[in-house]
Amino acid sequence: MTSEYKSPDYKLIKCFRTSRDKWKAKAQTYQDDIKNMDKKLRYHKNRRTQVEDENKQLKAQLAQLSKEHEKKKSSSH
Repeated sequence: MTSEYKSPDYKLIKCFRTSRDKWKAKAQTYQDDIKNMDKKLRYHKNRRTQVEDENKQLKAQLAQLSKEHEKKKSSSH
């Protein structure tokens, strides 16, 4: 194999493989980070909707109790 490089081919191949492997590992790390962030985002979106639903239920319950309290208050006077 004629090469335009002055270094022997086996050294170049080793260098290129090492570089490729480092790049792949770095890319895999980034992909793993993205997956983890996606999972966290999904969790927090679901949690937010749960909290909003719970908030609506509690507001409805509070309104109901307030009405009952007003009825008792007005009937006792």
